[in-house]
Amino acid sequence: MTITSSRRSVLSSLADRLVRAWNEGDVIDPPAPEVFPANRSEAYVVQDMMAAALEDLTIGWKIGASSVEMQKREGHDGIIAGRLFKSRACFEPDGLLDAGIFGGARIEAEFALRLLQDLPAGAAKLPRNALLDRVAFHPAIEVIGNRYPKNGTFKGGTLPAIADNGGGVGIVVGAEVAGWQDVDFLLHPISLQINDTDVGQNLASELRADPIEALRDLCDQLDQRDITLKAGDIVSTGGSTVPVPIAPGDRIIADFGSLGSVRFSLKAL
Repeated sequence: MTITSSRRSVLSSLADRLVRAWNEGDVIDPPAPEVFPANRSEAYVVQDMMAAALEDLTIGWKIGASSVEMQKREGHDGIIAGRLFKSRACFEPDGLLDAGIFGGARIEAEFALRLLQDLPAGAAKLPRNALLDRVAFHPAIEVIGNRYPKNGTFKGGTLPAIADNGGGVGIVVGAEVAGWQDVDFLLHPISLQINDTDVGQNLASELRADPIEALRDLCDQLDQRDITLKAGDIVSTGGSTVPVPIAPGDRIIADFGSLGSVRFSLKAL
């Protein structure tokens, strides 16, 4: 779909506002309706503009609404992809993240994959075993949120979410775990704690996605944008626990049982 230069200028203004809010840990003023993307193509143009302006290294992708049932429940017409950025990622045990960049954010435990080799265009059509051979597994905690007003003036929806980096804020990735290929990810229990209090209500199985199938959906969508996944990329494949808010000074741990654990703290302001 061709986007005119005048329309691209309008979309660029939204991207600029989202970038400022991203850098300041803030939200934007409610934009006029005509500023918002009119379709998925425009929404991803805004996301791409935002990523270019941030000048941060993309280390992978996050997937929102990764199950069909979640898409139905939230009114989406497919998955919502966003970038994972190096400056807002942590791979070390007992990591520390700056609370100032996560204003109003929430967390959810996720199953993450790491690419062991590049995936070619058309990878969505590869057999399951072929995809399994190309990825490693890591437990993860995704930090989610958006840069839109929270006072009831903004209705949300698929396109604004895509434009705003798919609702992605940050990621904490645990150590690689072996022997995960036969795990039933739709039922696997996860304990999520904040400051030693259990907050980890697990999502029902129909609201979760199998990580490999989520990866397949991401590949299919990225193909439409002429983007391919590269060796080393992290793919966070959708929430498995109900999102919960976090605050400066919080200590967070997600225990995935046989699949390891992840922990980090939000630096106090």
